[in-house]
Amino acid sequence: MALTIVETRAITGGVDTHADTHVAAALDPVGGLLGVREFPASAAGYSGLLGWLGGFGTVCLVGIEVATRGRTW
Repeated sequence: MALTIVETRAITGGVDTHADTHVAAALDPVGGLLGVREFPASAAGYSGLLGWLGGFGTVCLVGIEVATRGRTW
């Protein structure tokens, strides 16, 4: 009986939000940068962003920047 081994890696995403576009970064399990890409801020863009991240492995965590418009916390 043959055994098939499937390797997946945990992916962390980061998203920098803007009015018209969002810039996403994909990181490997040790923080290595796998890619950066810009997507439109629309339903199609969000879908594309998630598909792009998932192409690197299993998406386990995504951090999304919340615009502060100059406020400090």
